[in-house]
Amino acid sequence: MRAARRTAGPTKEAMERRDSAHDRGVAIAKLYARLFNTDDGKKVLKHLADQTAGTVVPHDAHPAVLPRMEGKRELVSEIFQLVERGMTG
Repeated sequence: MRAARRTAGPTKEAMERRDSAHDRGVAIAKLYARLFNTDDGKKVLKHLADQTAGTVVPHDAHPAVLPRMEGKRELVSEIFQLVERGMTG
């Protein structure tokens, strides 16, 4: 029988890649916050929210409409999350 191989945890290189990806994520979130925290940016966010969250798909809509709308909602949600993360982090 072979003994299970034990690992010592993430390598230094893996940790550096993770930290670098985190730093890039924070930097991008701060860009979103700066961009959308202007008067014009807030208007754009409101427009995006109105176009997605406020839209109801009728029951007789084409089958492709619902997935498309959900994709839009997901994207708008991601933008709002990045703005929030950029303002707090």
